[in-house]
Amino acid sequence: SDGLRFAVQNPPKIGLPQSLAEDAAGQVWVGFHPFGLARYRNGRFDFFTESDGVPGGNVDALHVDHAGRLWIGSLRGGLARLDDVKAERPEFRRYSVTQGLSSEQIFSIAEDQAGRIYAAAGGFVDALDPETGRVRRLKPVEVMPQAEVRLIFTDRTGALWFGSSSGLSRYVPDQRPPKPPEPPSI
Repeated sequence: SDGLRFAVQNPPKIGLPQSLAEDAAGQVWVGFHPFGLARYRNGRFDFFTESDGVPGGNVDALHVDHAGRLWIGSLRGGLARLDDVKAERPEFRRYSVTQGLSSEQIFSIAEDQAGRIYAAAGGFVDALDPETGRVRRLKPVEVMPQAEVRLIFTDRTGALWFGSSSGLSRYVPDQRPPKPPEPPSI
């Protein structure tokens, strides 16, 4: 009756909630295992799947950035961005290895003070500039050598914390926004 009809089917078509986030409009977003994303607003859920543009597989990471955009990370479909969280039928912009990500597996998402998005992506950490779409893979020395980062957190000073099976590391990114590329000279 609340919009999650899939959860009460036997066997259930969706499983466990894996991630949670609240946007600036007060809507709660829930990522599910083995697939799907739900938005809770006005007392009911709207459920979105791959056919709506949500990345496939477990939705293990959700992050609302400084501009109010919702970032979605999954274990099979890479990263997606939703600019208009209030839209009746949201349009998801997808990022994958085709756009430069290291992997389609996204475990965690965070943002630095310059607005770059960091994704723990299949053993690497990628830094994405949302304005240009450019992706830069952090070097192991910047993150943690020989470790698969599964968790990223930004503290109030702007430092990024990376958690993995090898331990914990702290990284302080350049806080300046990325420079636009130089115009080509001919």
